[in-house]
Amino acid sequence: MTNEGAPLTMKRVTEEPEAFFRIVGEEVGSLGPARYRAGYRLRDTGKVICTVELPASVTESTVFGLSKLSIAATTDGYVQSSVVGLASLNGTPPVASEPIDLLIEHVTAVENLRLEEATVEDLKMLLQRLERSVSLAKEAIAKLDDLPST
Repeated sequence: MTNEGAPLTMKRVTEEPEAFFRIVGEEVGSLGPARYRAGYRLRDTGKVICTVELPASVTESTVFGLSKLSIAATTDGYVQSSVVGLASLNGTPPVASEPIDLLIEHVTAVENLRLEEATVEDLKMLLQRLERSVSLAKEAIAKLDDLPST
């Protein structure tokens, strides 16, 4: 049975499309993911409109090549890092924050020292930098203590 002579009707898609970007597959190797999938899907139903798979090497070199890593210490003893540029898709860079002592704990763990092939000289330099940091923090506390309270 055919509908010859019947007018063709087109269903209008009223759903809003949205972009998506994700890692392909469940497993991420020691060097990161092998591929990414990007495309568009319908927001309400999640139905995929189109996709493309990209090698991680191409994707990451493009994203990180157009981005800038920013690292800062906070006055309460945290180290914050963020990526600004193409890697911060919504305009607000994602921020990772770790306490300084936890970072030092990780870097001085026996397994890490072995993997990094750290020497006693390396650790002495780390200690000198930490001691200088402690001195600077003590000086800042003394300066704040000397300020008149408002």
